[in-house]
Amino acid sequence: MVVRRTAFASVALIVGISVFAGCGGDDTGSSGLHDHGGSGAANVALVSNDVIVDITLDPAKVGATTLHMEFAPPGGRLEKVGNVRATLSNEASGLAPIDVVLIDDGANHFHADIEVGAPGEWDVVIDAEVQGGTALSYRTTMNVAD
Repeated sequence: MVVRRTAFASVALIVGISVFAGCGGDDTGSSGLHDHGGSGAANVALVSNDVIVDITLDPAKVGATTLHMEFAPPGGRLEKVGNVRATLSNEASGLAPIDVVLIDDGANHFHADIEVGAPGEWDVVIDAEVQGGTALSYRTTMNVAD
């Protein structure tokens, strides 16, 4: 009986590891909640007040690109995130900050098509609110290739 339980536990562990490893997305170097984007995407996950946001810039290069974000509050998608504002800036470039106009795609997903005018490290600032008024504030940098 002990041998059977041990064998079953070993098989369950191996299957669990295989399923977990298989759900990690592709080999694009992106990591986060949704692994959104292709091989040229930059992806980062951040936490504010227990709410995870997964941010993707796809492609992460100069020119036309898409900024995508998905919020994961502790209460799940039933807990609405709103009043989302985003800014990208790169002081070294001499360009004005980009005030991003986001489109609400539903279920705590947002995106915007933007134009990034210079390569380098871009500061990304995202502010939002969870239903009920809890403020969320995220800060990171994302590298934009030439």
